[in-house]
Amino acid sequence: MQKWLQRVLGRGSRGARRGVHRRWWMSLGSLASLLASGAALAQEGPLDVDLQFALDNGFESFLFAQTCLSVGEDGSVIEGDPVPVGGGRQLECETAPISYLQTVDVQASTGEPFCALGQVSSYFADGDSRLSVDVVSAPDGAPWVLVGTSDEEISVGTVTGFGGGVAWPLWVDALFDVIELQPNPAGELCDDVFGL
Repeated sequence: MQKWLQRVLGRGSRGARRGVHRRWWMSLGSLASLLASGAALAQEGPLDVDLQFALDNGFESFLFAQTCLSVGEDGSVIEGDPVPVGGGRQLECETAPISYLQTVDVQASTGEPFCALGQVSSYFADGDSRLSVDVVSAPDGAPWVLVGTSDEEISVGTVTGFGGGVAWPLWVDALFDVIELQPNPAGELCDDVFGL
């Protein structure tokens, strides 16, 4: 759609380009009105550009493994930090519980605070470059299970991130579509704004 718009806007008179641009924004504004609550978006004309960006692009969340075990082909389990992977052993990990609905703070271009409610639309697993990582279980409201494998025998342990948090080097990159926006003038937690 964006490439089509650029081609259209690149041709024709200035007035024609303005007309196409205006119709495009009006279409997006109509879509936003359908997706978001009437109270949050009860305004005339196009939606605030920053809020529209949130609706168009959603948001992303990185969800790290919290616990991991080394599991052998024979079912044997090795606990600890670090643990061996490869040579017939794989890393089986769990994240903290993950909800399919999550919230995030967003801000209008005017500085007005809003909350966005998102629903998971896609995800993929990643991690330590020595590992091949897959999501093997992704239940709503429960820990997700990740499995890391290696063609070579290696040792994998926890790492310390920014702020001193410790996690295993496997994670889920989850993408969320924004399904609702609400103003948040009181600066409440967004989960509370949506009653989660």
